[in-house]
Amino acid sequence: ATAAVAAGSVLPDAAEAAGDRGYSAVLGGPFEFGFPLAAPKRATVRRELVPGRIWSFEQVQGLIYVHVPVRMTAVKLDAGGLLLYSAVAPTEECLRLLAEVEATAGAVRHILLPTVALEHKYFAGAFADARPDAQLWVASAQYSFPLDLPLDLQGFPRGTKRLPDEMAPGRQGGGGAAEGGADASDRPEWAEQLPYKVLGPIAESVGAFQEVVLFDRPTGTLLVTDLVVGVPTAPPEVLRVNDDRALRFHSRDSPAEEAVATDEARAIGWKKICLFALYFQSSPLAVASPPDGSPAGAVRFFRSAFPAEVPAEARALGWNGFIAWSWKPDWRDAFEALRGGGSPLVPPIIQVAILNREP
Repeated sequence: ATAAVAAGSVLPDAAEAAGDRGYSAVLGGPFEFGFPLAAPKRATVRRELVPGRIWSFEQVQGLIYVHVPVRMTAVKLDAGGLLLYSAVAPTEECLRLLAEVEATAGAVRHILLPTVALEHKYFAGAFADARPDAQLWVASAQYSFPLDLPLDLQGFPRGTKRLPDEMAPGRQGGGGAAEGGADASDRPEWAEQLPYKVLGPIAESVGAFQEVVLFDRPTGTLLVTDLVVGVPTAPPEVLRVNDDRALRFHSRDSPAEEAVATDEARAIGWKKICLFALYFQSSPLAVASPPDGSPAGAVRFFRSAFPAEVPAEARALGWNGFIAWSWKPDWRDAFEALRGGGSPLVPPIIQVAILNREP
């Protein structure tokens, strides 16, 4: 059975899906306090973004209830079959929803890992194992630390290919190497429909930052991973379907405030999650006892992080009532400034931590 949760969105009935949403605890989000290795449930919401051409498979990841949506995009290839961009956790539910698309659009033929970031890299090999007939492509700057191992020792299946540099414009034939680009013989067969650009690698203290963006010519759709986001005012449906405790947890302005289960409270919780996720520390966030790097400072921080005034129903949300902060009244202004009227934006945390390192 399926239930529509938004226009073009479907997911199995929650009761039926409960048994097939499990995956590992890494980056899962709703860990229970004291049991950080317990695997949470990961709901998948499928949406048809362009009828008959492009679908999204959305899940949640995060830590301490800072839950953000992540998306895998399936694109129908003109040559037949599907390309998957940025795999999510291959839960039984996710694979079943994907199989329904494959039944009409064709089997998955290619999977692209468009970044070197752990939170995306973690799922690529497992998803490729779930679709062993598909070719896995990965952004070329993949690395491991402290030893830089070959791809098959980084968790990728044998036969994984590093994506070559993008082809230079106008140099897509002839079998020779395009200046500044890849040899045409190495070029993925899907690149004519989905030309791509690569940002980076931008050097970091360990590894690098790199992202591959695609443009689907038939639909005029740009696919990005972390470089550009949109910030809606309402929480994405997958956050409510997955575990709405995160939205209720963050709806409070102070530890003593109750966490109510209303749509208004969930929207407030979502806006504060955005401020948490896209800044190192948003200016309206007031930490009761900020850690200063010393053991004594850590003790003060943790003592203040479990205030006695947390109501019982808020404490029951999990993490034993952990809340080390309160919000100043101007947090709404900060959210609207971040959102920029809903226009696409480069996340501030990426602007500051990564994109200012090299011109």
